[in-house]
Amino acid sequence: MYDLVIIGAGVAGLVAAKTAVKVKTKRVAWVCPETKGQGNWPKESFRAHWHRFISLQQDYQSIQSLSPESSPSNAIDLTQSQRWSQQVSQDRQCLGDDLAPVAANGIDLIAEAGKFSLSSGLLFQTQSRRLRSPFYLLTGEESPEPEAWFNLSPEDYYSLDRLHLDPWDFSPQTWAITGATPQAIELAQYLALAGKTVHLFTRNAHILPTEDSSLAHLLQAYLEALGVTIWIDSPILNLKQRPEGIQIRLPTQTLTSQVIVRVQAPLSKNPLNLEAIGLTLPSGRLSVDARFRTQHPQIYACGSWLKGYHLPSLAKDEAQWLSRYLLQQKPAEFDYQSIAYGLLTIPPWYRLGLTETQARQRYGDRITVVSKIADLVPGESFRDELKLILDPRARILGAHWFGRRARSGIEMISLARHQRQDLDLVMSLLEPEFGISETPT
Repeated sequence: MYDLVIIGAGVAGLVAAKTAVKVKTKRVAWVCPETKGQGNWPKESFRAHWHRFISLQQDYQSIQSLSPESSPSNAIDLTQSQRWSQQVSQDRQCLGDDLAPVAANGIDLIAEAGKFSLSSGLLFQTQSRRLRSPFYLLTGEESPEPEAWFNLSPEDYYSLDRLHLDPWDFSPQTWAITGATPQAIELAQYLALAGKTVHLFTRNAHILPTEDSSLAHLLQAYLEALGVTIWIDSPILNLKQRPEGIQIRLPTQTLTSQVIVRVQAPLSKNPLNLEAIGLTLPSGRLSVDARFRTQHPQIYACGSWLKGYHLPSLAKDEAQWLSRYLLQQKPAEFDYQSIAYGLLTIPPWYRLGLTETQARQRYGDRITVVSKIADLVPGESFRDELKLILDPRARILGAHWFGRRARSGIEMISLARHQRQDLDLVMSLLEPEFGISETPT
């Protein structure tokens, strides 16, 4: 009998296991079936290397722009970025660098696939083990099984897994991307910077539908300036393979693309045999309460098992909190408002705390919104933009930053907010960036 069974490969499972190591008196098993393969590391290393490669390219272009005699640099080589990321994954020896200390510190590591069953109570059955515990933690990283999509076979379209693991054919000029999630937006920008014709489809009124429309429209305008065509309120009604490419039928018209990417596919119809124990995925993901408990009282879930954005930074924080909570370490309530996250676009976009919509739902018209635009830095063509949302006592409820210094700026605001620093101090720290000319709304 274990005190906790962690199920899932990738960084979220690793963080949960490393957190459990610190609780010496508990017995924990980590079912990590993908340790014999590549797990989720190629996805994250590919994403990071892509971002770094394009960032270097833009730095080079900025330097060139300072010289009137410079000539435009060549388009970025995404194939090289993919080779780098896959080499990083191989160098890690399939998580071996991180798994060794976890296993050496008492975590029972089980590199086998498995499923739930009801045999004299709930248990998780792998090829060679029957694991019982009062709590099971699903950490995500479950790759959907390839399936037909409208009239397309799995070989006719790209999924994120296929993009991250298979060699790409970069020769097609026209690419279509479904969904307006962070991964879709990052991919759209990367392809546009590589000189491709990119169409991005969303069934919502704007990209990033859970964010404030003003900032979503700012990011949308930036993508469109790069040449990305964004189709809002445009759910895909049908797909067909034609000799000239993939025919995409929308509510208003039909167009053709040489390649289509399905960014966020639903999970397998019955992953881990969940239906047999009474768990369903009505919208392709699990529903959980405020403490991440599913409809089954013994099963908790985080990461890509949940609805919404699937970002590694969020999944790691969720997994760490859950590991402590389920091992009775009594952490403070999980608070999404205290977690900064962002998009690896160039420039990046980062957010902390509430959106303006969420703040108005809580405080009505008593909030203050302060918008700031930084001075233009020589050699750059984009000004950083910051939006602060303040409560009636001028405390920061939310911060949204789009620009080259977004990550470091949001981290600074997060620290000041955690230490309960007053707004004047935060503004003084931001003054070198923005010159502080407040525009409350």
